[in-house]
Amino acid sequence: MRFVFLVEDCFGPNFFKKFFSKKAEENIFSGQFQGSYSYPLGAKMGRIIGANLGDADRVIVIADADGQDPEEKKQRIHKYVGSRHANRVRIVMLDYEIEEWICYSQGLKFGDQKPSAVLKHKKGYQKRQLPTYAERLDCDKLQDCGSFRRLLSALE
Repeated sequence: MRFVFLVEDCFGPNFFKKFFSKKAEENIFSGQFQGSYSYPLGAKMGRIIGANLGDADRVIVIADADGQDPEEKKQRIHKYVGSRHANRVRIVMLDYEIEEWICYSQGLKFGDQKPSAVLKHKKGYQKRQLPTYAERLDCDKLQDCGSFRRLLSALE
């Protein structure tokens, strides 16, 4: 199966390229990585999905819930995906943001704080460093993370 990832922030596409490629080498993921793009939440998102479905069997949309109700945001995204592409698009809601995976992987507790804030405080993390963490994520530790399990399900 061929996958394209759509992610919210500008550092996410490179992160997912490195992450998927590394984990595919380790036989954790199967399939082919076709590309990764940033998306704006809006009508343009549907056009981006339509343009990429020719290259991919499935588009994985990664979205931050930022600690709020993930279903509410997921419904907004579904509105822009449209019914025409719904069977080939999977939406993976992060409970907070992608940095939660780094925290889980490194055994850092974040409670009700933003994971990026915990990483900044404990590791001097800056958002531009996100791609450098991609290949070092521990998938065994990530099994405890709901959003990672949702990604695994979306890749099936």
